[in-house]
Amino acid sequence: MKTKHAKKTRPEQSGSETKTVVASTPIPDPAALADAAKQEKRVIAARDYSNVIDILRNEKRFSFQKIADWLNARGVPLDNNDVYRVYVANIPGEEKEAMHAHGEEIDPED
Repeated sequence: MKTKHAKKTRPEQSGSETKTVVASTPIPDPAALADAAKQEKRVIAARDYSNVIDILRNEKRFSFQKIADWLNARGVPLDNNDVYRVYVANIPGEEKEAMHAHGEEIDPED
């Protein structure tokens, strides 16, 4: 799909200056925006459930899909990809390095 570009116009020969366009909407006050931001509901972050994911994966041997289903049944809207990313992000650095050194990977379908 082609993107439409604005036509370039040349200044008139008479040497007139280019006009600056000012937005008709006033710029909001930063303090007012900060207050509005504080009133917003907190978004569920998958990392908030990393301890739960770790228990279900390592102690109970749940698959990532089963963990996602378990969380969904309890009102936490995460999918198996979210669960996988949280799990991998929380593997300690030295353990991750050892896994990579041995060519090991975690199967997201497992």
